[in-house]
Amino acid sequence: MNKFFNTAGPNIMEDHHSIDPLARVQWSGLQQLVDQKRYFVLHAPRQSGKTTLLNAIVDRLNRDGKYRENSEAWRKRVVYEEAAPQLLLQAWLQRVVNGGGRIEREYALGTGRADILVRSFHREDDRRVEMRFVVEIKIKHARHDLATTIKEGLEQTAAYADRCDPEEAHLIVVDPTSSRTRSWKEKIYVKKRTVKGCSITVWGM
Repeated sequence: MNKFFNTAGPNIMEDHHSIDPLARVQWSGLQQLVDQKRYFVLHAPRQSGKTTLLNAIVDRLNRDGKYRENSEAWRKRVVYEEAAPQLLLQAWLQRVVNGGGRIEREYALGTGRADILVRSFHREDDRRVEMRFVVEIKIKHARHDLATTIKEGLEQTAAYADRCDPEEAHLIVVDPTSSRTRSWKEKIYVKKRTVKGCSITVWGM
């Protein structure tokens, strides 16, 4: 497939015409924030490359190998391991939206999923404007294969998005299978899918 100009969702370097996303930031300063375990926020207009840049940052950190080698240790510190990725993501999102929005959560206990609605507010032409983002977290269980987990997650995300009418919908699929059995390229990925007219970004981790 020939490369083309992407107008929806994050750029994928193999598929889309794109500049190097990391050329837009000072990597040494960003790396220092990561090393110091500090968080940072990307603030820019819609469709300006924020998600593409975050993907590039993750790829760069994974290639360096400094942080991914201990990525499974945090799960063992949580009594209910299925809740660990959900709690971590929600804690991070809460820091991002503090002062400028709120997070609404719905749990489907026993199903390995959590529905999150991020409501962000900003002012535009002296009007208070709300933006909504649906985030579905789906945990892969040993009794299901990855394709089944993604299929179920997409259907659940589309149904939740139909209720919330968001600007964007995201499905995060967490596969706790040991990374020793798969490459990191297989474990960490981003894909675009459309279900019932709803465009959904699928994040694998």
